[in-house]
Amino acid sequence: MSYEISERLDNSVIAVVEVLFQLFSDDDCWAITGSANLAIRGAKIQPSDIDIITTRKAAEQLASSANHIAHLDFTLSATETIQSYYATATISDISIDVMADAALLTHSGTWQRLDTWAKSIEYVQTKVGLVPLTTLEFERKVHLLLGNRKRVQEIDVLRDISV
Repeated sequence: MSYEISERLDNSVIAVVEVLFQLFSDDDCWAITGSANLAIRGAKIQPSDIDIITTRKAAEQLASSANHIAHLDFTLSATETIQSYYATATISDISIDVMADAALLTHSGTWQRLDTWAKSIEYVQTKVGLVPLTTLEFERKVHLLLGNRKRVQEIDVLRDISV
């Protein structure tokens, strides 16, 4: 399926996606997740950041390859709902959040590792090339685990459109 990324995202987000292509090697496994993923697919969402999920090895390589553009200092991090090997940086005034070895605190109160993401990638053709996105099914599963019903409904709308 092909999406016209420029109709959905402003130029600074497009510029960041182009930079990400340059920073990750062809062998690195990574994908855009979260609101930017949905916006690329046509959701009426303007993402405030770009969330990237990757392997720990790729995250470490990204930190060294990005040092001329942005400082990525990876640390083990935990929020109320996510634990991961995490770094954030700003590129073209857009916040980039990169996580590896992620786990979610489910609405039932247990931590669940997100270890299936690498098997849940699809490449979507956009104006800037094939962009790796986590699948809508993966996104839906994550938001069900988090108890985020509003986001699940947004994903269901996108799934109905793409069928």
